[in-house]
Amino acid sequence: MAETFGKYLINQELPPELQVKGELTKGSFKKAISDFALQYPEKYSKVITKLKHLGDSMATNEGLSVGLDDITPQYKARATTLAF
Repeated sequence: MAETFGKYLINQELPPELQVKGELTKGSFKKAISDFALQYPEKYSKVITKLKHLGDSMATNEGLSVGLDDITPQYKARATTLAF
């Protein structure tokens, strides 16, 4: 699986042992951040603030914010389009 840009940016802020492996989902992000908070409480506020500012910046610069639900493939519509 190719790494997404968002996953890359998040993993840049986390130590190797806590980086998101596999698909980046709300759950995998939440787990990584929770584990980080437990293991590195002194660094947590700085990192989570940096990630929040990154998200704010992306939403502002791009003019929109897209969640995973917004980009879920529409398999039924695609199947109808591809059917001959």
